[in-house]
Amino acid sequence: MGKLNIIKLFILIFVQLSFGQINSILIDENTKIPITYAKIWIENEIIETFSNDKGYFSLITKSENDSIIISHVGYKTKKIVVSEIKDTILLKSSILKFEEVFVSQRKNKKQFIVNRINEKNIDWYFGTGVDNHWLFAKYFPFNKKYNETKFLKKISLFTGVNKKVNFNIRLYSTDKDGKPLENLTPNNIIATAKKGYNKTEINVIDLNILFPENGLFVAIENIEDINSNEFKNTSLVFGLDLSNKSEQTYYFYKGEWVKNIDVDENKKYDKMIYFLSYSMIELTLTD
Repeated sequence: MGKLNIIKLFILIFVQLSFGQINSILIDENTKIPITYAKIWIENEIIETFSNDKGYFSLITKSENDSIIISHVGYKTKKIVVSEIKDTILLKSSILKFEEVFVSQRKNKKQFIVNRINEKNIDWYFGTGVDNHWLFAKYFPFNKKYNETKFLKKISLFTGVNKKVNFNIRLYSTDKDGKPLENLTPNNIIATAKKGYNKTEINVIDLNILFPENGLFVAIENIEDINSNEFKNTSLVFGLDLSNKSEQTYYFYKGEWVKNIDVDENKKYDKMIYFLSYSMIELTLTD
């Protein structure tokens, strides 16, 4: 092969590789601060990731004509063609409408437990895996018993990891079809699971969240760097109570919330939704 042909081949391979992987940093358009833990996925694909604690992300693409979608609490969802991606991507903040609640209205004297969990009731621990981004949401309906304790104080669940790992909590309102709709908080709620098997508790009292009368979804999302070899040995597992199944557990798949109770055992995502519908999540309410 002639020298010229070798150079052409090298250029061709370089171009193909450059389109095979994109690297960029998400930046707030106004503050210029990096945006951490944003979801990024290829439209109509299950290829997805998220930005790390410095706003950086890396994603494998099939074509320069692919479109990626970027989603983050408090920012407008952005769609951009791979060929147009630069070293940095700017996101615009969205004006989220939250019900105004004054801290003085919260007494924090009474307490009510919703879906109380007990370690003795754990039938099995389910590992969600670390080779892909995942986000699932479990529905909690409103009950008149909550009228005297409408503020969300704490979220608890049983976790197991072989080293400390962070994950994300999202709270959603409910749409007319019973699916997750809008974020109830302007920011992510970053939680930490300590090494070993523990009851992990996330205090959210300072967010002043009122339990919506049409119910709410508690969503859990992995945010560790899935491209890190170190994290591949740190699968986050959740305690399951196989006697307590929720028919309203959703999984974020290809940019949409999906529910599939009739499980196809040959499909990984069907099995994940099926097992996570038994996940043990406890809510503590206060007045």
